[in-house]
Amino acid sequence: MKLHNLCLAVLVLLVSCNEETQTITAEQSELFMGSWIQLTESPDGHIIFNPCDAENQSIEVAKNDGEWLFTYKEGHEMSIDTIVGVLPLKNGHQILMKPGWSSDTISAFAEMTSDKTIDFTWNTDGEMGTLHFVKETWSEDYPVVDQPCVECWGVEGCDPAEKDSNRLYSIHVYPYDGSGTNAASTYDTVADFDFIEANQYRILHYNYTTYEIRLETDTFLMLILGSNTISLSKSAFVPEAHALTYIDDESGYLFGIDDQEFYGTDAGNPRFELSNILIETPNPITFPKAQYDDLYEPNLSGRSVKAYETDGGELILTMGNSDGAGGYFVTWIIRGDVIERFVQSGI
Repeated sequence: MKLHNLCLAVLVLLVSCNEETQTITAEQSELFMGSWIQLTESPDGHIIFNPCDAENQSIEVAKNDGEWLFTYKEGHEMSIDTIVGVLPLKNGHQILMKPGWSSDTISAFAEMTSDKTIDFTWNTDGEMGTLHFVKETWSEDYPVVDQPCVECWGVEGCDPAEKDSNRLYSIHVYPYDGSGTNAASTYDTVADFDFIEANQYRILHYNYTTYEIRLETDTFLMLILGSNTISLSKSAFVPEAHALTYIDDESGYLFGIDDQEFYGTDAGNPRFELSNILIETPNPITFPKAQYDDLYEPNLSGRSVKAYETDGGELILTMGNSDGAGGYFVTWIIRGDVIERFVQSGI
């Protein structure tokens, strides 16, 4: 979109210019001085969302050669308007500006929502629209989500390293507020690796094609989707077959198994271990034992183990395991030969 069209259609509210408005001082622009970065609303609060085909929107209010300037940036496009007055109102301030592309006076409504954030309101195609901004110095308080390159330019138009980072997944989650998992409180959203790693207990399911149960016993589970199968096995934990590390000789507090930390118990010896994961597809997937040799007390049931195939052909495998006290969730996301593993314990 051309910058002038953007300013006309999105940012401005035309007002008449008379002697009264011209006498309003611009010095109160100091209230908004600085650089501001747009925030985007998400189900979990505000984020800084960087589109893959542009830069995030930003605003700068600064004084230059005795004039207060209002600079709006979106990607490589920029408009600079001269602030001619700031009018105090009940809940904020009206900023009056002279754009370089018009002889009219335009205005925006600014409301400081905290010492870190501000709302700017403009006329948007005949309707008032509000954008949320955070002062750049406080932007680290908000998570940054980069839109995947492939969503704008396709697989061929993106660098391979970039394609494998910041991927987004469609999930169904329930909120933090404890309102339950009923239909009214859950919602669909998209999530990156950081969200998945930190919120596995909130993910009810992924919105992709789901593997079905082919065979389920106390120690074995097979999931199937077309010609693809995933088989998981567990076996009794034999202490003598492992190197066990305790905090001290007297407490019996188990700290490590086979020289590594482990998941599944709260300091006691496990009863069962995850002994094998086998994935069979037309394109063979090697699933190293190192991906699961620290996972104990596995729950091999259709309720605890889920598998999905994404629209892009990735495999997502999830488990919720526990002995009652050492509960944890584990998620594997498999894309070709690359396996990402996320474990969240203490649930």
